[in-house]
Amino acid sequence: MSDILALGLFVLAAGVWWISRRTGAPQSPELSGARSGARSGSVLHVAAAVLSVVVAAGAVVDVYRIGDSGAKAAWHDAYSKTATKSGNGD
Repeated sequence: MSDILALGLFVLAAGVWWISRRTGAPQSPELSGARSGARSGSVLHVAAAVLSVVVAAGAVVDVYRIGDSGAKAAWHDAYSKTATKSGNGD
């Protein structure tokens, strides 16, 4: 699962980089329609924001699951429910 999240994070970062390079370059109004470029740029920004929240939520779930399984592995049968005597003979 974490491999999928890492891949998704990479793709998302590359997409945000590409969007910022595409929309950040100054363009003359004669070469391209300023309104359509702004609209598609804002749609891409919103899509990138939504995907960022989805990937972040997946990362939180993954960290929770890893922590839970680690805690179970560390504490499973590692304690006694009854009191034990000390080893000094008292």
